Amino acid sequence: MLKYCMHDRTAIAIVAIVTAVLLSGCGYAKMSFNKSHGGRWPSLSARKAANPERNFIVTGRIQLEPAREIPLAVVAVSDDLMNNELVDMYMVNAPSLYSLYLPPGTYKLVIFADLNGNRKFHRSEMVGKYGKEGKLVLAGDEGGLVKDINIEVNLEKPSDSGFRFHRRVRRRLSHISIDSITKSLDDPLFSGKMGELGLYDPAGFMRKVPSMLYTSQGDINKIPVVFVHGAGGTPANWKFISERLDPARFHPWFFYYPTGESLEKSAEVLYWILEDNFPFEPVVLVAHSMGGLVSRAVLDMYARERRSDYISMYISLSTPYDGVKSAKLAVNNPVNAPSWLNVAPSSDFLFQYSQNGLIPGHVDFQLLFAYGEGFAQQCGDGTINLSSQIPWHTQVLARGVFGFDVTHSGILTNEHAASKINSLLNNVATVNQ
Repeated sequence: MLKYCMHDRTAIAIVAIVTAVLLSGCGYAKMSFNKSHGGRWPSLSARKAANPERNFIVTGRIQLEPAREIPLAVVAVSDDLMNNELVDMYMVNAPSLYSLYLPPGTYKLVIFADLNGNRKFHRSEMVGKYGKEGKLVLAGDEGGLVKDINIEVNLEKPSDSGFRFHRRVRRRLSHISIDSITKSLDDPLFSGKMGELGLYDPAGFMRKVPSMLYTSQGDINKIPVVFVHGAGGTPANWKFISERLDPARFHPWFFYYPTGESLEKSAEVLYWILEDNFPFEPVVLVAHSMGGLVSRAVLDMYARERRSDYISMYISLSTPYDGVKSAKLAVNNPVNAPSWLNVAPSSDFLFQYSQNGLIPGHVDFQLLFAYGEGFAQQCGDGTINLSSQIPWHTQVLARGVFGFDVTHSGILTNEHAASKINSLLNNVATVNQ
């Protein structure tokens, strides 16, 4: 087993948390505003922004036979605190998956279509609703993933919604399917500002990001390598490493999630994507920093459900498996994000998924860590201590442990690290056709 320094420097911390708690930047100021006003305003929308830890990710399929391209809007409306409050809306250009981000409450879940082609949705163009009553009840204090909320659409029999609804069709509509989520990593959707939004305002992030899975140009019928970014990150963080994959054998995919959200909830979404909506295998998971904790939880979920046979390899980079000590500041701070509480040492999340979580025996787990360019005396990579990156309980599960003399973020643009990842990928079996 590798040995590491046993002392911790509390100044070594996740940069995003230090910035949020100590420097009170713009993102943190917005979070503070949402928290302080969420309980005052009589609306579910305010509660959604103020308490992301309680929100649900609701997803399902829009079903239309025969399928055709037409602008559709999935709308969640509630009377709980305000009459006909529009709490969330999702627009697509054809039947596909959809997702909504909703706090606890009772909702009318309906679909509108731009039937007359005037680029507007109107109350008289309701073409579907969830269930006989069109209502969905979300209850509980911890939120989570609610899947398979499928809605049938009938374009031949539109009806009046019974509430006022008038919205313009957006210029850029979503269409979530495996063959239509291709984007360049230089797309503004993956900018640093969007990563910051996901850290401080998960509700705002979910409004702007149509899908939580993306890929790049190329032949998708290759071995899929699913990259999971860290705190405040985006898929663009993986540009250097993903561009160095062997295109003859591998194809990159990117899980894009709001990093302020509960890590367990994000793991549930990734688990659902790979389990129910991803047709390629074997899957390789490559994760950086906090993304490794999300992936670690996914592996535990697979192991406990005995559904992990198509995940063949897991590679983590600079992941704080034992948490970050400075995150304790967030525990005692009334303004925090759920993920900050998850990464605090001795959190319930770390205890369940990192320190006692399962990894199926057939999964090739490779542990990469960084010990810092100029930070060796601090026993870390300038952000995460070695004692958290390579704890004993995680080393014993890994088939390989490799260190790099780089910083926490520097490992993502390091030739040696990229080369090691490629050499490890050579062990992955040929993709099943």
